[in-house]
Parts: sequence; structure tokens; C-alpha cells
Amino acid sequence: MRQKEVIGQSMRTTKSARPGSVVYVPMDKSEFRSIIFSEKKKNKIKKIVILIILMIFVIGCCIYAGISYYYSYHFFYGTTINGIDSSNKTAYEVEQEIAGKKDNYTIQVRARMQDPQAITGKDIDYKYVSSGAVLQLLKTQKSWEWIGSLFETKNYMVQEETFFSREKLEEQVNSLNCAKKENQIAPENAYVSFVN
Repeated sequence: MRQKEVIGQSMRTTKSARPGSVVYVPMDKSEFRSIIFSEKKKNKIKKIVILIILMIFVIGCCIYAGISYYYSYHFFYGTTINGIDSSNKTAYEVEQEIAGKKDNYTIQVRARMQDPQAITGKDIDYKYVSSGAVLQLLKTQKSWEWIGSLFETKNYMVQEETFFSREKLEEQVNSLNCAKKENQIAPENAYVSFVN
């Protein structure tokens, strides 16, 4: 009889603030572990994603800084100086190209009733002399603005200073056929003539 009383007491419902009876379902330990592990996995995945995003941001900043440093010594993409494509070139490289144009310099001399003659830049020591204008142009460039330069072109004109030997020029002019007295043809005065 005592057992019945004990069993009867355990079957009594307890009073609760919740409506209806509360039923407690026992959980297996393996189910409990999977819930804990899935929460740990979610937290771990979140940390990995945040770490990857931070790494991409840091790498992006490093790349941006590296390219900015590069453009502190090179002209932006789309830059033209005196008709020379100066994209990604240093001031020295641009000046070498300007000087290279001077190597092909010639003076064409034409005289009346004579074949044309030429005086080359090498004959008179014709050279490009750097005034520092190209380097000054590079220094005015703001290297951190390189992204904007990808979408625009810039054309600049700088003064090209040159040097030549005046004595050698006089020698070359005096050696031309048209400069020799025996080869010169005197001009005729204009006159009116009637034909037919």
C-alpha cells in the first residue's frame, strides 16, 4: 500500500503558470552534443569568414599602396608628353625618347635649279638638353590618384631645349653646293611676254 501512495503522489500534477501540462522529454546525450557542436561550428565559420574578409582588405590596401608607390616614379597610364606615349614610364625614359627624336633631326636645303641637300643633327652636334621640365611634371602628379587615371588621358607639352654647334653649322652651310659661288644662278627680272 505504501507503494501505491508513493506512486500516487508522483502522478499528481504540479501547478504551473503555463497553461496545460508540461511534458519533459528526455534527451539522448548524442543529440545534445550535436547541438553544441553545430553552435561551435557556426562560430568558427563566422570567425573564418571575418578573417578572410580582413585578409582581403589588408591585401587590397597593400596592393593599392604598392601601385601608388610605383606611380610616384612613373607617369600614369594614358599620359602623353610632346606626342610621346609616356604611360608607365619614368621621367628619364621619356627624356631619352625625346632625345632619340633629335637624333633624326635634319635640315633640308633647297636651292633654285639644284638638287636638295640635307644637314643632319649629327653634323652640327644637335642634342636635347634636359631642363628638368619632365621631372617637374612627374612631381606634380599625385600618385594615390592612379585609379582615376585609368579612365582619362592627359596630354602635356613641355619645352624641349636643344644645343648645337654654331661653328659646325656654318661649316655645313658653306659646304653646300648652293652656297658655292660657281653654282649660284642669278635670278632674272620679271618680264611680260605675249605668246600667240
